[in-house]
Amino acid sequence: MITTATHPTASQPAVEVIVHGQLTAPRDMPRPFDPLLLNALPEAQHVLAIGCGADLARAYLQCHPQAHWYHAEAHAALSDIDTPCDLIVLGAGLGGRDEACALLKRLEPLTRTDATLVLQLENGASLATIERIIEADLSESLIAGVADVRTQSPASVYKLLMDAGWMPTLAGRRDAEPSSAGIAAAALSIAELLDIPRGTARRTLTIDQFVICAKRPFAAAPTSPVVANFTVVVPTTRERQLRLNIEQSPGLREVDARIVSCRHAHDPAEALQKALPSCDADWVLLCHQDVYFPTGFGQRLHALLAGIPAADRQRALIGFVGMGVNAGTRSYEPAGFVIDRLHAADHPASDKAVSIDELAIVIARDSIHRIDPALGWHLWGTDLCLTAICEHQVFPQIVRLPLFHNSVTDYQLPPAFFDSAALLAGKHASFGPIPTLCGTIDATFLSRAAGAASNASPASPVPAPAPASASAPPTPSAQRCTPQRELLVDDIDQEVAAHLAQSDYPNAMRALAAGVHHTYRRPEFERAALYYPQLDRHVEQLARLLPVAKPAAGKARRGAAPRSGALIIATELYELGGHSRVLEDISHEVDRAVVVLTDLFNTYDRQPEMIDKLTQRFKHCTLVVVPSGSGWAKAQNLRRFAEAMRPRHILYFGHHQDPIPYVATLSMPQTRKVLFHHGDHNPSLGCTIAGLVHVDLSKGAQDICAGHLSTSPRLLPLHAPDHGVKVFPEVTGTDFSVASSGHPAKFMRNGPMALHQIVRAALGAVRGVYHHIGPLDDSWVQEIRQHLGAHAIDPGRFVHHGLVPSLWDHLKAIDAAVYIGSAPIGGGRAAIEAQGCGYPLAYFESAQAYGLADNECLYASRSLKWATPEELAAVLASVGSHHSELSRQARQLYLDTHSHRQFKHALKQLLQG
Repeated sequence: MITTATHPTASQPAVEVIVHGQLTAPRDMPRPFDPLLLNALPEAQHVLAIGCGADLARAYLQCHPQAHWYHAEAHAALSDIDTPCDLIVLGAGLGGRDEACALLKRLEPLTRTDATLVLQLENGASLATIERIIEADLSESLIAGVADVRTQSPASVYKLLMDAGWMPTLAGRRDAEPSSAGIAAAALSIAELLDIPRGTARRTLTIDQFVICAKRPFAAAPTSPVVANFTVVVPTTRERQLRLNIEQSPGLREVDARIVSCRHAHDPAEALQKALPSCDADWVLLCHQDVYFPTGFGQRLHALLAGIPAADRQRALIGFVGMGVNAGTRSYEPAGFVIDRLHAADHPASDKAVSIDELAIVIARDSIHRIDPALGWHLWGTDLCLTAICEHQVFPQIVRLPLFHNSVTDYQLPPAFFDSAALLAGKHASFGPIPTLCGTIDATFLSRAAGAASNASPASPVPAPAPASASAPPTPSAQRCTPQRELLVDDIDQEVAAHLAQSDYPNAMRALAAGVHHTYRRPEFERAALYYPQLDRHVEQLARLLPVAKPAAGKARRGAAPRSGALIIATELYELGGHSRVLEDISHEVDRAVVVLTDLFNTYDRQPEMIDKLTQRFKHCTLVVVPSGSGWAKAQNLRRFAEAMRPRHILYFGHHQDPIPYVATLSMPQTRKVLFHHGDHNPSLGCTIAGLVHVDLSKGAQDICAGHLSTSPRLLPLHAPDHGVKVFPEVTGTDFSVASSGHPAKFMRNGPMALHQIVRAALGAVRGVYHHIGPLDDSWVQEIRQHLGAHAIDPGRFVHHGLVPSLWDHLKAIDAAVYIGSAPIGGGRAAIEAQGCGYPLAYFESAQAYGLADNECLYASRSLKWATPEELAAVLASVGSHHSELSRQARQLYLDTHSHRQFKHALKQLLQG
C-alpha cells in the first residue's frame, strides 16, 4: 500500500515511508535532501515522489501546505495510487534503460495530462566518467547504483523522456570541481580534436548533478501503420551525429521514412539538389544531422502533410521553430517547439511565419521555393520565408511537433552568420528589420559584425556605421532594387549630414567611407548600381570645407612656374588586378608622374614592407603614401602635397569607398581632373561629381554611363604590352589543354558556378590538363582535386601555377590552347593578354552575370560565350575544328583595339581634352 502525507498542521497522517511489500515506521533521522531538487518543484495538488527522502516531503509541504504527497521508495508496485497526480518526483534517477522505460510507461495512468515530471540525476557524461574509463576498470558501475549509464547522460535522458512523451528542459545543475585541472584541460583539448567547442564540452562535462523538468504538451500520436509521405534529406558533415540522432530516431523508423544523407555539399541548396533524385515521396524533410525525432513525430508529420490539399503542396513551406506574426498584437514573436540542447522552447504555432530556423523544414519535392546558395549555411530558412511572402505571396507556417536539436555547437554566432545576415538584410532591405530567433537583423545587429571577416577588400574594413546606398541605371534589376537602396542610402546620408551639421568632418568622412564599404558589394547594389549621387554631394561639400592655406601677403605666386606633371591618386595597389595595371601603364606614359596612395585601410601603415615592393615596381616615378590619421587629416595632408606639386593633371584611381582624393583636390584650380571609373558592376564614389572627365575602360561601361551621367564619358581601351604571339601546335578534336587565371575573388568556391565545377566541365570536354594561374589557397586546390577524383577524373590534371611575373609570358610557355575567362566575374586585363598572345578566349556571360555593362566587345569571338559549365564543355568541344582561325581573330582584336599604339593615342587625347 501507499501512504500519504500532508502538512503537519492538517488532519492527514504524518509522513510515512513505504518500501514496496513492507511497511516501515517513520524514520527518526530524515535523509538529507538536495535543495537543487526542491527548488525545481512547482506547486502541485497531488505529488508522487519515488526514491525521495521524507525530509523532502516536509520541506515541500512547508512551502505548499495544500499538497497531498504520495511517497514510495521504489516503483515495483504503484497500483495503490488511485488519484491522478500533477507532479511526479524521481529523486534517484531512472535506473537502467529497460527499467526506466517500464517506469515511465507505468506512470502514464497515474498522472494528469498537464502533470510535471521532475527528476534528479548524476551526470554519466562527466569528467569523473572520463577518468574511470581511462583507468580501464569498469567492474563497478561508473555511477553508484546505476545499472545503465546510458540513461544518465543529458542527451540520452532527453531522448528517453521524449520517446515516452515527456518534453524535458534543464531546471537546475550543480557543477563539480575537477579532480585535476590538468585532466580538465586535457579533456577540453580532446573535445577540440573532435571539433566540439570548448564551451560545449565544458557545459556538459563539468555537470555533477542535474535536475530536469518535463511536460507532456502533445496529444497522443496516431498509431495506424503508415509509410511516410516524406523523405528525410540530411546534409552530413559529422557521421557520428548522423548515426546518434537521425538514424536512431524512432519517429522516422515508425513510418519507415527514407533517409538521404548528402555528404560534401558546400551549402544546403547543393545538398538538396543532389538528394532530390533519391527522394521518392511527395514531401522533403530537410534537416540538420543533429536533430533527433522522438516516437510519434513521424506519425504526426505524416498526418499533417496528408491534410494539405494537392493543389497547395508546391507553395507550402513548413518549419518547426522560428518567428511568426501574432494576429492579435500584429507583432513578431517566437513560434513553434523544439528542445534545443538542454532547454525547451515552447511557443504557439504560427500560420504567418517570417523566419524559420534551419534545423528542419518541410517543402514539396516539386516546391516553388528555392534555397539561395549565396547565404551558405545560415539564415537561408529566413530567406525562404521572406521570398515566399514578398514574391510568391504565400505565408509559411510553423507547426508544433516534438523534436530535439542535439547540437554540439556553442552559443556563439560565427562570423559566417553575420556575413549571411548582411546578405539577407541587403536582399530584403525593403522588408525592414528582420526578426529571427538570434535577434532582429537591422543596422544595430549588423554593427556587431564590424570585426567579423569581410572579403569586400583585401585590407581591413573601415570602422563602419550602418549601410549606405546608390542610384542605378534603369535596368530591370536596378528598378527592382531601387527602394531597398534608397532606404540604405538615406541612413548614411542622414548620418553624414548630422556630422556635418556639428562640423565633425572626421566622422563625416568615416561615415562616407564605411557606408560605401558595407554596401557596394551587397546584392541590391552589385550588378544593379554604379553611383552614389547623394553621397557625392557630401564629398563635394567636404571638399569646399577643407581648409586651404593662403599665401602670405605680398607673396602671391604670380610668377610661379606653370603647372606640370600628373598627380595619380589611388587607395592601394595590388600585384593582380586590371585597375592597378592601368594605373601603372599610365604612369609610364605621362610626364612627371607622382603616384600617391591614400592608404584608407592603413594597410601600408601595418605592413610597411609592402611599400618597398611598390617602390621597386614604380621606380620610374615618385611614389608617396599619405601618413596615417583620420580620413579628414589624410585629405589635409594630401591637399598640402598637391599644392606644393602644382600638377597639371589629377588622375583619380581611388577605391569605391575612398572619399579622400576628391575631398583633398576637387577645389584645386587650373588642373584637369580625370576620374578612371573603378569597375562595371559595383557603385563607387565620385562618378556623379561635376567637373571631372569621366573615363571608362570598356565600351559597355561607357555606354551605361553615357545614358545616366550629365557628362560624356571617354573611353580608354585596356592595354597590355605586346610580348608576341604564341605559335600553337596543330589542334585537332579535343586533344588540347586549357588555362585560366585571376584573383580568387573572381571565382566562386560553392554553388553551380564554383571553380571546381568549371574545371570538371572543362576536363570532361578535353583530353589535356587544366592550368590555373593565380593565387589559390591549398585547401581550395585540394577541394578541386577531390571533386575531380569523385567524378572519376585524374586529380593530377588540375595544375595550379600560383602567381607568375607575366601572365602573357606564362601563357606562351605552357601547353594550353584555349583560355577560359574567369567566372562569374570576368577579368578584362587578363582577357586582353590572353588574346594578344593568340589564345581563343571562352568567356563567361549570362543574364545573371556580374557586370552591368555588356563587355562582349572585349572578346574576339562571340561563338565562345558560355553561361554554365555544361555550355563551356560544349564550347571547348567545338574549338578544335577551327582553332587557328579563332587564334587569328583573338590576336587581331588586340592589335586593333588594345595595343600600345591604341592605348597611347587614347590617353593623349583624354589628357589634352
